[in-house]
This record gives sequence, structure tokens and C-alpha cells, in this order.
Amino acid sequence: MNQFTRRASLLTVFLGFLAATVSAADVGGKWIGDVNTPDGQTISLTFTFKVDAGKVTGTVSGPTGDIDISDGKIDGETLQFGLSVDAGGQQMSFKCTGKLAADDQMKITMDGGGDLNFQIDAKRST
Repeated sequence: MNQFTRRASLLTVFLGFLAATVSAADVGGKWIGDVNTPDGQTISLTFTFKVDAGKVTGTVSGPTGDIDISDGKIDGETLQFGLSVDAGGQQMSFKCTGKLAADDQMKITMDGGGDLNFQIDAKRST
């Protein structure tokens, strides 16, 4: 491999890494939003996300305390994670998807199956 080909290969790898870094949405930090329950209550939730190389960890905090997110990942503008909630002795699982609507606004969908689907308009907390 000649020197030009080697430099071109290194430049290609570097640009690919840079593009992957730039294309991932900045969702790290705290986000606050309200969820409306089927019985008419409004519950305020705080989402805290930590992002490291496309992997997302963190918690969702509400009236019953903190819940760890699972299987979190970010791919471009789409955030995906899972939640397992103890609802009075009954375990409920949610598949969650977040999409940035603006730098400080995110739409989060919580899909628990059946009638347990919720939309949250979250705002970045400072």
C-alpha cells in the first residue's frame, strides 16, 4: 500500500467517525414532561439520559421514585429505550421512542401495548 492510499484510507476512517458523531442527536441531560393517565391524572416525569458512543443509560423519575432505563440507544435522531414499571405489584413493560422536535424539545412515545400508549412532549431542563 503506497503512502497516498494509506492517507486516503485514514482520512476516510476519520471522516466516517466524525459523521457518526455529528449525526447522533444530543439527548444527554434532563428532560421534563407530563403524561396523562387513562384515569385522567397528569403525572410529571423527569428523564435523565447519559449518552456514550450511541449507548444510552439513565433514569425516569416520577412520584414513585427512579426507574432505570434499559437497552437504550441513539441512532441519528431516534432515541430508543425500555422501561419496566412496578404498578402496585403488576409488572408493566414499555418500549419508548424519542425524537427531537427542536434542541430543547423531544416527543417521547411510551408503548405498553393495548391501551397503554402515551405521548409526552418533554422539554430540556436547565
